[in-house]
Formats: sequence, C-alpha cells, structure tokens
Amino acid sequence: MDDSGEVKLVIMGVGEYQKLLLGKLKKQIEDVEEINHQIVKAQLQDVEAVKPPVPVPPPAADMRSEVVDPNFDFDAETISPEFEDI
Repeated sequence: MDDSGEVKLVIMGVGEYQKLLLGKLKKQIEDVEEINHQIVKAQLQDVEAVKPPVPVPPPAADMRSEVVDPNFDFDAETISPEFEDI
C-alpha cells in the first residue's frame, strides 16, 4: 500500500490469479452476449413494425353469375377438318 492507503501490489499464486482473470473474462462474455441479445430483439421489433401488410387478392369471379347467350346452340354439329385440302 502506498502512503494514501491505495493498493499498489498484490502477491498471490498463479492459480488464484488465473481464476480471477477467468472470472472477469466470463463476466465480460456474458455482458457481450446480453447486449447482442438486446440488439437482435430490437432489430426484430423494427422489422415487424416496418413489414408491409400482406395484400389481399381480389375475389374470384363467380361463374354462376355469367350469362349464357340464349341463342347459343349446345347441340350444334361438330365441324371436322377435311384433310383433302392439305
């Protein structure tokens, strides 16, 4: 200790020093992981807020409302091509 009572030198074994450093390193990693987690969470909230709404397709035509021409002949004879002209 110096004259003002500040610790200037600590003597300890290497094993204790390594445990101390390892504990500090683990804490720093946990802090970084927590910060990254908060960043990802905020980014996901931003994406959800900006996401455009899904467009709704227009309704399909109702074929029941189609009008059939009253002059249409369902029993018309079939026209078959004549291959003699080819």
